[in-house]
Amino acid sequence: MAGCGARTAARQSTDHWSPGLGQLRPGVHGTLALVERLHELGWIEGRTIAIEYRWSQARPERAAEIAAEFVHRKVDLVVTAGPHVAVVKQVTAVIPSSLH
Repeated sequence: MAGCGARTAARQSTDHWSPGLGQLRPGVHGTLALVERLHELGWIEGRTIAIEYRWSQARPERAAEIAAEFVHRKVDLVVTAGPHVAVVKQVTAVIPSSLH
């Protein structure tokens, strides 16, 4: 699970709180585009933002498990797309989700 310790590392490498983002996708496609866009906006993974990546292998039941994991880990935002948006909204109304 890539990124599991990224949030902790981001928090330790700075003297202030850094937001945690969970990215839920059916597969690995699109991951680099998110990181590049965040960088353009001044967010640097591992320094100013922590990103946790999860892939559902296009299985809806796995998407629900991952969304619940993000809730448990208390990420600040879930970035997802397609049918995963509805899954995230079913699991949490507290953590905002964003389309990517």
